Amino acid sequence: MGATLGGAYGTGLCALFPGLAIDPRVFALVGMTALVAGATGAVLTAIVMIFEMTLNYTVVLPLTLAAAVSFGLRRFMLADSIYTLKLARRGHVMPGALQANAHLVHHVADIEVAKVTVLPWDSSPHTLKLDDETGPAHFVIVRNGAAIGVLAREWALCHAALIHQARCIEEVAQSDFVVLASDTTVFDLIARMQKARASLAVIVAPMTSEAQRRPRSPTQILGVVTKAHLTEALAEGMELFED
Repeated sequence: MGATLGGAYGTGLCALFPGLAIDPRVFALVGMTALVAGATGAVLTAIVMIFEMTLNYTVVLPLTLAAAVSFGLRRFMLADSIYTLKLARRGHVMPGALQANAHLVHHVADIEVAKVTVLPWDSSPHTLKLDDETGPAHFVIVRNGAAIGVLAREWALCHAALIHQARCIEEVAQSDFVVLASDTTVFDLIARMQKARASLAVIVAPMTSEAQRRPRSPTQILGVVTKAHLTEALAEGMELFED
């Protein structure tokens, strides 16, 4: 396709400007390089591969310029190449670097998300079932469907006096958390938690386009991810490459 388009463009220039001694074959090579570099993202590979087909040093500069422009335009219009486009459409995030930790581009939904109990912000602290060791370890406090605080059962057991003195559960809930959708990558999760100095993340279901148009639309809370969960997930990912 690239050679055909490039050759056709060169032939058209020959017809319009016959005195310039334009060689359509060179334009075919340049078109081939541009299409390979733009579509695959392998700029250097495209230049070297097409050059090896001709061993003509005079075409190196046109090949390089065409490959760079083609790659830049494709990145401006579309981030994914033909190798990653289908995977991206299926929801898989592909690393752009030559080498990457594959476990960091997994979605949050792929790691363990601790279940929680969702409570309204004005609930009485006396309603907490702190002695139930089989229950969730965290309580997520919500107002109008949005998470506004998190209370760890272990922390509440250690601060029983503060819990009983509070008028509502919102007063004792911690606020050092971030809210992320389950289709967020582990890398973005770590970055967001580090930037916000958060100790945990509240994971919610991805919002549909219809829900995003509605103001203050409630979200479905799936659970929480703590630093301990992240450590375990990263350790499991590194075990794949320890050999």
